[in-house]
Amino acid sequence: MRKVNLILVIFFVIPFFFACSNTNEKTNSEEQKDSLITNNEMNEGEMLTKKYCSACHKMEGNGDQSTNGPRLAAIQKHYKPMYQGKQEFSDSMISFLKAPTIAKVLMPGAVKKFNLMPIIPVPDEDFKKITDYIFDTKFNNNKGNKNKSISVELNNGNKWKIEQELLAYVYEMKEMLTLDTEKNKAEYQQLGKDLFSVMKKCVLYNADNKETEVQIRAFFKGIENNVHNLMIAENPVEAQKLLEKLKNDLSNFENFFEV
Repeated sequence: MRKVNLILVIFFVIPFFFACSNTNEKTNSEEQKDSLITNNEMNEGEMLTKKYCSACHKMEGNGDQSTNGPRLAAIQKHYKPMYQGKQEFSDSMISFLKAPTIAKVLMPGAVKKFNLMPIIPVPDEDFKKITDYIFDTKFNNNKGNKNKSISVELNNGNKWKIEQELLAYVYEMKEMLTLDTEKNKAEYQQLGKDLFSVMKKCVLYNADNKETEVQIRAFFKGIENNVHNLMIAENPVEAQKLLEKLKNDLSNFENFFEV
């Protein structure tokens, strides 16, 4: 009887063991296939990005910066934290790429420097691969041999002449920063977004001459970065430090500009 039971156990257990083994092999095979598909999609996204974008945008930060648009690393850095995941990032980027407008811009300094980008005729399925590639890629943010940044300076010892409109925008930002009550993370991020909407008007302001515009852009360069950082601040302590920097920077505006 024991012999019969042993034979039955062997008969049922061994096939079950091989079935489990085959299932695991199949799972591993499927995982490898999925990984291969992902890598292929990334490679295709990179090729499409180089095909459609590299004429104006450098992929990363090393080497010559003589391009007609901001680096993709900088675009990722400014845009990615603003959206909840890849799909929202992709949808927003595709919307901008299909119909670039000032209202959709999150890098006004770049627009002022390079102008608003033109519409690029790209198939919808390629747009998605490009934006997914930009979202997923770990770009090298080292700017390498970057051009010397422009510092704001006086106009031969005199202040730069501006219109009342720009000064009003600056006062509006200062007023927003004086409403200094304790806030939670979400409220600080919303304040960053509110500041950004006004700051964008300052950066895109059209002065009477190019020299004045260059100085305005130079003045707001650090402010733009700090406003972006406020929009993604992880905690109130970090947000408060950024607010102090913004207050200090904006307090210097009338040392360089006057109506």
